[in-house]
Amino acid sequence: MTTRPPNTIGVGIVGGSIGGWAALGHVPALRALPGYDLRAVSTSRRESAEAAAKEFGAAAAYDSHVELIADTGVDLVVVAVAELTVPEKYFGGAAADVTSPAHNVAQLYAQFARDLAEGTRVAPDFAYALTRHHVIDAVEKASATGVRQRLRATATGEEA
Repeated sequence: MTTRPPNTIGVGIVGGSIGGWAALGHVPALRALPGYDLRAVSTSRRESAEAAAKEFGAAAAYDSHVELIADTGVDLVVVAVAELTVPEKYFGGAAADVTSPAHNVAQLYAQFARDLAEGTRVAPDFAYALTRHHVIDAVEKASATGVRQRLRATATGEEA
């Protein structure tokens, strides 16, 4: 079980091996976002989980995603497995009209899978997500304080 720093969302990564998708994308994004604390990592082998937890600064390492999910210090689970098989139902048809958050994530993963297979970059990347996070923060702050917020330009030229 991991500890809970105040006012943070505890994150656990399933498939969080060193050099994998999590290390290249999820971990840097979590480090860049305030309010998130990487608390646990799971891989298929205890040794690699412990190495990844040490490398990423996570308090807990598991060789089972079930154990990670059961960790009471983990509020949010990121699934970052190398082999991502997305069910066909998420690629279109009647299911494409569903707008639940879980379905939206599945559609995003489906697009990631297509991008990887086809060498394209259609799915939003982490820089895009980070920019949107800054916009949401500014809207929330303006709403709470009644003061207009200014967004700064990012390295990509977008407002953040």
